Amino acid sequence: MLPRDSLRGLSLLELMVTLAIASIILSLVIPSYGIWLKTARVRTGAFELAAGLQRAKSFSVKRGHNVIGAFNSPTNGSYQIVDDTNNNCVADGGELVLHTITLPPGVAMPSASITLSNNNVAFDPRGLPLGDTGIACLPFGTGNGGGAVTVQMAGHSRQYVVTLSLAGGVTVTGQ
Repeated sequence: MLPRDSLRGLSLLELMVTLAIASIILSLVIPSYGIWLKTARVRTGAFELAAGLQRAKSFSVKRGHNVIGAFNSPTNGSYQIVDDTNNNCVADGGELVLHTITLPPGVAMPSASITLSNNNVAFDPRGLPLGDTGIACLPFGTGNGGGAVTVQMAGHSRQYVVTLSLAGGVTVTGQ
């Protein structure tokens, strides 16, 4: 049998000191965890967008005609990949939606940050990007000179830019 002194447990003072130390550590860790979580959501959204553009590119090659990445309502954090059966580079009402991509909660693509013509990008059967005039396709980069979408979260400074090159390459850069 153990001596009575070795069975005494924790005193109230020892418990209070332990809880005080734990609360100090948590007060330092929790705010930085929130920032890390927001940054991770924005980064995930940017890479999901890049993967969606790559998916649209592969659909165009596989199907043998144009496929559109349509950012018609980008502020809600979603966009569509549409089968452009009439090859006019516009997501018309009757065309098949191949995929809808929704970004993580709170992550958006503000309309002002989209430098794609008419908030769309189409890929031809070779996987090369095309722009649009609203009624017809045109070589990518003509007119607006760019091809990028900024992904960000309200109230958070970190943002990512997804850029589409003239050759169809997709890159993600943090700012």
